[in-house]
Amino acid sequence: MKRLTPNLLIIAGLIILLAVSVACYIVTTKQLNSEIRQLQLTLNQTQADLDLTTDALTQINDTLEKERALVISGQGLRNFVSVDELKEFLANDHTNELKYIKEDFDCDDFARTLQANAFKAGYIMNCQNQFNHMFCMVIIGNGIYYIESMTDEVTYAADLDLVDK
Repeated sequence: MKRLTPNLLIIAGLIILLAVSVACYIVTTKQLNSEIRQLQLTLNQTQADLDLTTDALTQINDTLEKERALVISGQGLRNFVSVDELKEFLANDHTNELKYIKEDFDCDDFARTLQANAFKAGYIMNCQNQFNHMFCMVIIGNGIYYIESMTDEVTYAADLDLVDK
């Protein structure tokens, strides 16, 4: 049997090391390529979701701009944009703090005072009478909201789309 020289052993070891390194490189490259493909798919889905969200926000903004643009001709009045805006108005308005005086300053006077204050502040607010009690009403977006003018309680009443049904 022929004996291997140290040089041949070194060369054989280097060849084995090179073969193992190439195999590891190939496996690692395949794994990285797989991860890159998965990340690309995730990125594409995220971009699609972002596009949908951007479109939805654009539609919401357009609707909001139309709502803000709702003005009674020559009056400069507009609907409230949100329930939060209505509640902020009510927090700054002091109609609910006025003294109730039976038949002299009762529900209709509270409602008409709150309505007048809303008009002065630039908002559209109506008075409603139901079951011999007067309160206020506003439209916010597609919703109708009632306001108890003596307490500032806000109650969701209905969708505009459901009123005629």
